[in-house]
Amino acid sequence: MTVLSDKWIRKMSQKESMISPFEEKQIRGDSISYGLSSFGYDARVSDEFKIFTNVNSEIVDPKNFKPTNFVTKNVSECIIPPNSFVLARTVEKFKIPKNIHTKLYDLSFPSPIIAASFKDDVSSLAQWQLVGLGGMTYKTVLKTPSDGNNRPRIQEIKYNGGYGLINSLGLPTKGVEYFVNSFENPKLLSFNRPIGISIGGNSIDEYLDVFNLINSKVVQSSFDQFFYELNISCPNTDDGKCLSDDTEGLKTLLTKMRNSCSNVIIVKVSPDSSEQGMFEICETLAAIDRCAINLGNTKYVSATSVGLNKSTFSKDGGGLSGIGLLNTTLKNVELISSNFDIPIIATGGISCYKDVSLALKKGATLVGMASQLVIDPFQIPLINSKLSDEN
Repeated sequence: MTVLSDKWIRKMSQKESMISPFEEKQIRGDSISYGLSSFGYDARVSDEFKIFTNVNSEIVDPKNFKPTNFVTKNVSECIIPPNSFVLARTVEKFKIPKNIHTKLYDLSFPSPIIAASFKDDVSSLAQWQLVGLGGMTYKTVLKTPSDGNNRPRIQEIKYNGGYGLINSLGLPTKGVEYFVNSFENPKLLSFNRPIGISIGGNSIDEYLDVFNLINSKVVQSSFDQFFYELNISCPNTDDGKCLSDDTEGLKTLLTKMRNSCSNVIIVKVSPDSSEQGMFEICETLAAIDRCAINLGNTKYVSATSVGLNKSTFSKDGGGLSGIGLLNTTLKNVELISSNFDIPIIATGGISCYKDVSLALKKGATLVGMASQLVIDPFQIPLINSKLSDEN
C-alpha cells in the first residue's frame, strides 16, 4: 500500500479533521504503538472484537459468515486463540474530503466509491464506511431462504497474473421476510449515506414479490437515501444468466417498480453480456425515469480453466472477481458512456486510485468495490485523498 507523507497527513488531519481522533506522533507504551510516523499513520483497534470460532466444525464461507462463526467480546485486550483470527474496528474515523462529493439524481454520495453488493454483515459495512466509503449496497435478497450451492464454492486463484476469487455461492440468502425486519439498521443509517437494496429472482413475479414487500417498508421509512439494484444476471447459478436475456420482461418489471416508487433503480449486468445485449438494456433504462446501469457483475469462468476440479470446486464454473476484470469493466464503461446518457456504476477489478480515476474519466458516476474491501479496506482513505488532490 502506498504511504502518504507524514507532513500531508498532519496538515489534513489538523486542518480538515481527516483522521479523528488524531495523534501527531507515535505513542509507545506497554501496548502496540499508534499514531503518526514517517511510515504513515498506525490506527488503533477499539474494544469490540469478533473472535472466530469453529467449535461447531462448520465449513466457513468467507463471503457469507454466519453469526455462529464468531464470538463478540467488548474487552480492552483480546487474546487470539490458536488457528483463529479476530475482526475489529478502528478507534479512528477517516473523514471524506468535501470536494469529491458525487450526486446520482437526488442521492448524495460523499465519495464516489461504494461497496458493491456482496455483504450484509453490519460490522463490515459499518467499518468500510468509517474508512470513507460513500455508500453501500446490501447483498442480493431473494424471496425465500437459500443456502446457495454446495461447498466447496469459493476459492482464491491467480487470473491473468493477478489475485482473484472464483465463487459459485448461488446467492445464499436469509430471504426477504428476514431482510425487511433488519435492513433499517441504526448503525448504517447513522452515516446518512445512500444504501442500495439488491433484488434477485427466478421470474418477474419473484422480483416483484421481493420488491413489493421491501418497498412497503421503504415508503414508511424516514431515511430517504435508499435505492434499488436489480441483479438481472448471476454467473454462479446453473444457467449463468436470467432476466438479462429478456429485455421485454425487464421493461415490464421496471415499469411496475416505477409505478410504485420514485427511488433510483440501478440494473446490474454481467461483463459477459454482449454489446447488443447491453445496448438493449440501456435503451430500456433510458426510457424510464431515474435509472442507472451497473457494469457489472462477476465474470463466468470454468473451474478447470483456473486449475480447479470437482474436489476443490463443486460446480463446473463460477463468478470471477478481482483485478482480472478491470480491463473489461473500463471497456464497457467507455462503450456505454459514449453511446448513452445514463449514469454508470463501474464495478469489477477496481483496487486502487488509478483504477478509480480511470473509471471516472471514462464516464462512470460511481465506482463499486468488493474484493478489495476484504483485502485492504485502507485503500479507501488513500483513494479519497488522491481524488481530492485532483479537484
